[in-house]
Amino acid sequence: MTRCLRSSVLFFRFPRLYARRIHLIVLLALAGVLLSGCAGRLPAVSWAGMTPAGDTLYVAFSTHIYALDLSNGNLRWHYPESIQGVAAQFYAPPAVTEDTVIAGSYGAPGTPEVLVGLDRSSGKERWRSEQPALDTLNTHVIGGIVAQDRRVYVPSTDHRLYALDPVSGTLTPFFEGAQNALWAAPLIVNDTLYLASLDHRLYALSAADGAKLWEFQAGGALAGTPAYADGVLYFGGFDSQVYALDAQTGQARWTVSLEDNWVWGTPAVRDGTVYVSTLAGQVYALDAASGAQKWVKQVGGPVRGGPALHPQGDTLYVGAADGKVYALNNADGELRWVGETAVTTHIYTTPLVVDDLVIIAVNDAPNDNPALVYAFDAATGQVRWKFVPPA
Repeated sequence: MTRCLRSSVLFFRFPRLYARRIHLIVLLALAGVLLSGCAGRLPAVSWAGMTPAGDTLYVAFSTHIYALDLSNGNLRWHYPESIQGVAAQFYAPPAVTEDTVIAGSYGAPGTPEVLVGLDRSSGKERWRSEQPALDTLNTHVIGGIVAQDRRVYVPSTDHRLYALDPVSGTLTPFFEGAQNALWAAPLIVNDTLYLASLDHRLYALSAADGAKLWEFQAGGALAGTPAYADGVLYFGGFDSQVYALDAQTGQARWTVSLEDNWVWGTPAVRDGTVYVSTLAGQVYALDAASGAQKWVKQVGGPVRGGPALHPQGDTLYVGAADGKVYALNNADGELRWVGETAVTTHIYTTPLVVDDLVIIAVNDAPNDNPALVYAFDAATGQVRWKFVPPA
């Protein structure tokens, strides 16, 4: 059972030629997950989570958390200084408060989830919290932790959303109504928190006390955070559907089928267009009001993360499992440039667009080119800097 999702993770390594066959394999694997309750299990190799804050990029990957200078990729600190005895595996992007970096781990089989609070400037451990299982379910952190207005929320594979005290690290169950694992970071809009679950539901909760305001039943597991724009939530699922919901009521505005193309990452929304990337390696532009397709573009590998828009420009960026970054014209999907990493790497992260840089992290850097993080020039695709973790 500890390997029940290995087939689904292997999906990211296959090109679109085998997409339909691999979709079936993943479907069977996830069906077993949803029926057996082992949705918290993942292989031992994590994917990277990245969070920019100020002039620093915080990267959680494998057994470490790194703080990098955003301008040049230089290492400022890493945690822990020694990995002796470390069983944690970090998947989720860290949360960053005014003075603390908070990260949660997947942990090792049979161990509790571990959350750490680190001094933002030095990386020194301020507190460490181990959350034992409250029942027979394993507690692991895969989705991103969210910090807002001195409130910190932690999604867990034990079906619960926790509230975290950022000073002491104390965890308190905040919402216990989900029926399966929480793999997505919650989205907070004003006083409402939106939470996607592998139980096929999107929940709207009071951000103050966790009271359920409404829930929406989708046709498949929801592993990604929804996007919000102009009172509407946009998200996709493992049912090959993209949904637009009224954020106030949870009523569907429209639903669009992507023809067997599963969606994991968060959509990007701008100027009446919703951009969606799929595990079959396609990027769609949909009309935000109706869901009508404007264009679709095939890239060279599955896309687990979401697309990212340049804040001032007209370019859309996606990172694919073929180890490449694709820059597309967001008006028509035409390719502008392709950014290269090492030949055998895979990108599972949503690109970060910071000033004139597009930043991604790879998953399995080869020994002859062991860079973990790449920063590309947003206009040209040239590599501006790379970060190689210390040995």
